[in-house]
Amino acid sequence: MTTPTGSTTRGRALITLGGVATSFAALALIGIEAAGTVALATLWFAASGPGTVGTLGTASGPEDVDPRAVRRHRERHPGTTISEAVSAVRSGS
Repeated sequence: MTTPTGSTTRGRALITLGGVATSFAALALIGIEAAGTVALATLWFAASGPGTVGTLGTASGPEDVDPRAVRRHRERHPGTTISEAVSAVRSGS
């Protein structure tokens, strides 16, 4: 998945993982000040990126789905999430 800035989610995850590993290496080799600096930089990098939790990854927005149809689907299928109901309404099932 490509983010709006052009970086991939996997790339950002690898950079964050590398920052954590570098922080531990700096702690062992240089000291706590360097490790803390690297850890803060890694935390800033990870927190400043786009969020990926909860994204649907659909090409079209919810405006093309009738909310009443989604509600009817959820009433007929208890326990269905809104995302699942939207997908089902779009596919016609």
